[in-house]
Amino acid sequence: MGGGGTQGTRFFGDGSTDSDNLGFIVRPAYGELFVQAFLNWFSQQRNWDLCRLRTMPSDSPTVQLLQLTVSQLGWVHDLSKHPSSAIILPESWDKYLAKLSSKERRK
Repeated sequence: MGGGGTQGTRFFGDGSTDSDNLGFIVRPAYGELFVQAFLNWFSQQRNWDLCRLRTMPSDSPTVQLLQLTVSQLGWVHDLSKHPSSAIILPESWDKYLAKLSSKERRK
């Protein structure tokens, strides 16, 4: 790790500009156990200086628990929010296709 640069880690898909709401797939009952195991594993790694967990849904109970636990541990962290968008889809595939032009439907 020579050269004095910062070594970082992040989710697969982060930075592709087409991934939103990247998060942890955890059953709600296991959130606390997961966060403890995740942070324990991370604290043992020596090949990173910075962890970027971007595009995570802030309303996720696991994310909220992670933020709380990191704060309690005194780890340096930063939280920023960015706007996101959503498209309201029709209730069926057929209704969605009906809204498209014939050119778009062929794609």
